[in-house]
Amino acid sequence: MSRLLASQFSGVKSFTIVFVAVVAHSAAPCNADDFDDTGGENTKRGNQWAVLIGVEKYYRASPLRFTVNDAQQLAETLANYGGFSPQHILRMTDNATNPRRRPLRSSILSELPAWLQKPQSNDQVLVYFSGHGFRDDSGKLYLAPIDCDPDNPEATGIAIEWFHKVIGECRAKFKLLVLDTCHAGSEKGKGDGTGVSADELARSFENLSGVLTLASSSADQQSQIWVIIYFAHSHLAGGKVAMESDEPKISRPRCP
Repeated sequence: MSRLLASQFSGVKSFTIVFVAVVAHSAAPCNADDFDDTGGENTKRGNQWAVLIGVEKYYRASPLRFTVNDAQQLAETLANYGGFSPQHILRMTDNATNPRRRPLRSSILSELPAWLQKPQSNDQVLVYFSGHGFRDDSGKLYLAPIDCDPDNPEATGIAIEWFHKVIGECRAKFKLLVLDTCHAGSEKGKGDGTGVSADELARSFENLSGVLTLASSSADQQSQIWVIIYFAHSHLAGGKVAMESDEPKISRPRCP
């Protein structure tokens, strides 16, 4: 897992203390003052927006576990503890009844740019993706929507270059990008190396102004972004997390 620095801020209500974390790939420095803990009432700091994409039952790639639940729990945490308006949270998961809210390639390509045009210059945005990542034969990187074909990511995946452009064009002054993908080689169950880790994907955003990127794993580690979510949810709910050797004392693999 990328280097994680977790801190406790007593009296801070904002969900964004959930991600009081800095990884080696952060694209811009930030501090607690960047975050709005007033639910949008502070006009100087603006409103908070979120795009949460969780892909679990892939049509052509191996399935993942807990991604839909994680997106749901994250949405509830944002709304219940972080002061996010439910109307400012876009959730795209397998179980959405509206096809436009399912993580299909066509839906992501149309919904993500439209949603990221809504924030104003003083707003903050969280973009969260939990799913597979792939690399094509030329080395280009892709996020995998539910209908992605691992053998043809160029035609069926979401190019990181496109994702980079869309996030860069968002007017929000601060954007937190969370990439939660499985380690390379596990996607099709045969270690063929076409998969790509969140750590690699995150490096594509390290020079993007105003964006802090949080990656869940490096190539030889399983995705563990849920540890951060679990820790944050417990902290915000007034609970405690058992700690052992500076790590949450829980174990929950998500990759097959």
